[in-house]
Amino acid sequence: MSKLVDLERGVSVNAYDDRGMDITSIAKETTSGLYQRFDKWLLDYDRPRMTEAFEG
Repeated sequence: MSKLVDLERGVSVNAYDDRGMDITSIAKETTSGLYQRFDKWLLDYDRPRMTEAFEG
């Protein structure tokens, strides 16, 4: 498990293994492009929460 933090951009990446990673940020705008670009890679059980955050 690895955690990377970019304090200047306010982004945190938690890469756990070949299953994927979690990306969090202080500002929604920072991660909304990733949400749109990698839509097909997103896990279904997280989708309702992400939809609410980015589209709601």
